[in-house]
Amino acid sequence: AVMQSMLDAQVSTRRGIMCSHRERPYANDGASNPLTESEAAQDECILLPLFPGMTIDEQSRVADALKEAIASAAEGVREAVVGT
Repeated sequence: AVMQSMLDAQVSTRRGIMCSHRERPYANDGASNPLTESEAAQDECILLPLFPGMTIDEQSRVADALKEAIASAAEGVREAVVGT
């Protein structure tokens, strides 16, 4: 929900990391050792725009979009829990 809200605000995001063992060529290679920390980082983290030369206004725009996306996602969770 947060990544979609950011995209709706015209701010590009990406998953936090890529877990190659979850990618199609490697997903069924029989490896039995889970990489729980890597998998949690992929599932729970996002990369935000940040680059040399990024202006304060651009940084503020990203931060504001993130703040709004998190607030919107939290409201959705509250509504689902409370049922309103």
